[in-house]
Amino acid sequence: MNTSNSRSALVKFRNLRFSTKIILLAVSGVLITVLALMAVIGWQSGQFNALAQDEFGQLVDTDLGHIIDGVYNMVKAQDDLVQQLVNYSLNVARQVLNNTGQVSLSKDTVEWTAVNQFTQQPVTLQLPKMLIGSNWLGQNTDLSIETPVVDEVQSLVGGTATIFQRINDQGDMLRVATNVQTTDAKRAIGTYIPAIMPDGTPNPVVSTVLSGKTYRGDAFVVNAWYDTAYEPLLNEAGQVMGMLYVGVKQQNVESLRQAILRTKVGETGYVYVLGSEGNDRGRYIISQQGQRDGENIWEQQDAEGRYVIQSIINKALALQPGETAIERYQWQNPGDPAPRWKIARIVYYAPWHWVIGASTYEDELQTYQSILQEGQSRMIVVPGVVGLAIALVIGFLSVLIARSISRPVGHLAGVATQIAAGNLDVTAKVEQQDEIGQLAGTFNQMTDRLRKSFEDLDRRAAQLATVAEVSTATSTILESTRLLQEVVDLTKERFNLYHSHIYLLDEAGDDLVLAAGAGEAGRQMMAKGLSIPLNHEQSLVARAARERNGVTVNDVTQAPDFLPNPLLPDTRSELAVPMIVGGNVIGVFDVQSDQVGRFTDADVNIQTTLAAQVAASIQNVRSFERSKAQADLESMVNAISQKIQRTTSVNDTLQTAIREIGLALSASRVSASIGTPHPSDGNGTNGE
Repeated sequence: MNTSNSRSALVKFRNLRFSTKIILLAVSGVLITVLALMAVIGWQSGQFNALAQDEFGQLVDTDLGHIIDGVYNMVKAQDDLVQQLVNYSLNVARQVLNNTGQVSLSKDTVEWTAVNQFTQQPVTLQLPKMLIGSNWLGQNTDLSIETPVVDEVQSLVGGTATIFQRINDQGDMLRVATNVQTTDAKRAIGTYIPAIMPDGTPNPVVSTVLSGKTYRGDAFVVNAWYDTAYEPLLNEAGQVMGMLYVGVKQQNVESLRQAILRTKVGETGYVYVLGSEGNDRGRYIISQQGQRDGENIWEQQDAEGRYVIQSIINKALALQPGETAIERYQWQNPGDPAPRWKIARIVYYAPWHWVIGASTYEDELQTYQSILQEGQSRMIVVPGVVGLAIALVIGFLSVLIARSISRPVGHLAGVATQIAAGNLDVTAKVEQQDEIGQLAGTFNQMTDRLRKSFEDLDRRAAQLATVAEVSTATSTILESTRLLQEVVDLTKERFNLYHSHIYLLDEAGDDLVLAAGAGEAGRQMMAKGLSIPLNHEQSLVARAARERNGVTVNDVTQAPDFLPNPLLPDTRSELAVPMIVGGNVIGVFDVQSDQVGRFTDADVNIQTTLAAQVAASIQNVRSFERSKAQADLESMVNAISQKIQRTTSVNDTLQTAIREIGLALSASRVSASIGTPHPSDGNGTNGE
């Protein structure tokens, strides 16, 4: 019964608020002190000292635990964010590859010296050339020379990208185009991922891709760990002939690194990160103030000759996710007269193979223990009444101190709860300059960076979703006028633009004729039959077509070649992109905003991709319409032939044939002009 009551009381105590626990601890200390003074002061004071030391040790352990838990959760949150970025990057890489051309293998072969990225063993191979469209990817190791697809992906979303070619039936994958760097700052082409690891186990990346699925997660890339995604590349028979990769190096997340470097433990303690596997085992990933980053300390011993780093890493590898452990050892820095006891709280973040530690010297914490011992000496000397008065004062101050500690901690807990619920606009308001204040500042910096990252990701996701939506729409519409109108309407709505429209070159190639415009302004311009001469010197649209390149003006009032349009009086910035198919300009995709400085390089890339996609769709629709018109003509000729055979009178036969042939020729002329705009008569140029 007593055991049950004790357990119930312990559970209730654990569920109390942090401030209540501190106050209860202070009050219990006061009561123990009073009882000690009323009994045998010497013996009781010794007991109180032991209790105080034990409680202090628990507080120190709790403080280290809070710090290491905070860093662990911060790393996990950053990992989740990076993996989201990798997923978005894979979508972009796939789109860039599809726009560049189809992946295939040439009949011509080329020699490769393939190096196993794990064992560094080379092997000479003769492999077919891998083509994108009709172009060979080459064997480019120079980072200053552009490699197709992978460098474009990097310019759009950052990170790294690689195209792999399958080497053999076993499934070894060779890097044939990449911007992943070797230690000597070259492209890591010629290195390969083996299907079987050096220990004889299947490589998880290769085995996943060979099964036709996409691998997502951490992977060892050339010489470091990355958050990655690998997607299979299939040939016409549906067989895996390579892989498309994107990834972000784990230790390159600068905001996380700076947050860890700024985290203090006690007076001179700090948080550090060690690698646990492969070439990074025992190597500093993040050291104190970053001064020893990259240094391998696996063989380092403490003052007693123990391999303390090995002990820390082995102990961390045995931990469950989120579980922590303590390592206590003697350490002597250069210049110290004697070794000092050091305590480290450690945790293991398995996805990145990171051993995270928070360490400090015990003697720096003993300053507080000395204060307790001095208090004990005074209580021995002072008689009971004075001791009681002191105890009451200490109890009152403990309440105030508990409140000063618990309030900011409670505030931080509330802020953390709101952030976990998805509110990234909340700010921790703690004005203290101690560890709690520093933690609050770090919290705010992390939240601000997370918010900016999510805003950027949301914007890029919206842009990519719009490109995908336009792609879906254009693939199902087989009528040119409806196709163009759908594109400009979707572009204006999804990108939140002031206006968008499309000009197409006429048959003579002299004028750009308005083919579709968004909204009421677009309908009015279409009704007027607006056109712009290709050689017009004051038209951004004409300039984009002539130069075969995108033209961006982020303040039209400062652009001498901007052509104002009275139907669009609020235009402040404009982006015109040529629509090119088979090397020929067929028109211009023009978008406008009522904001100055609206268009960025990312907008230019997205609109260029969209323009190329729309141009290809227009070409497909035109081909379809011409084929349909030709089929209608052939059907009409067959009908004429049948009528001739059924007509009994020669005169009736000739008259019928002449009439039907005339109608057929008229239909043929109409079909030949389908999808090709003509300049209007008399309307002329009236703004862009």
